[in-house]
Amino acid sequence: LQALGHSKARIKRHLRAAEKFYLIAISNIATTDFHSIDAVRKSMVRFIETSWAEGDGVDLAKDAIFGTAMLLEVPSKSFTDSWTLVKRWERHELPSQAPPSSPEEAMALAGLAAKEGKFGLAFAILLAFECYLRTGEWIRLVPEQVEFADRGLVVDLGETKGTARRGGKDLSLIHI
Repeated sequence: LQALGHSKARIKRHLRAAEKFYLIAISNIATTDFHSIDAVRKSMVRFIETSWAEGDGVDLAKDAIFGTAMLLEVPSKSFTDSWTLVKRWERHELPSQAPPSSPEEAMALAGLAAKEGKFGLAFAILLAFECYLRTGEWIRLVPEQVEFADRGLVVDLGETKGTARRGGKDLSLIHI
């Protein structure tokens, strides 16, 4: 029943990740015990820690949790410690679908804008690059949101996609 509503490709991806989890877990026999669901959950936490350390993508961890839960016929939500690590990982990993531009690309784009006399745009491009701003954030940016401080700039982004989820204010500090 869990698999209903999921594409065959997605299920296959989950099961491949679960297989990778299992193979890595059993290769470490001394610390692997699959006699209880709690033991599987603890092994999943170790797998996620290892995946993070080895530079794998966070999607592998999520797929492994979903695939293992599907095979064990337990809710994926029951892997609470694993999901906590995944959330932490997601906060510290840049999105793979939208890698940031290189410094050279940002400088070239800003230089082109400045050459055309569009100094505000040049500044916004450099600011967006430095602060990893989303397109909507830097397009809506107004001068009042940028304050010059002793050794840098403070950028008040107001409400962003991130603050809408977690609350609070989004500020960036740029040291010059």
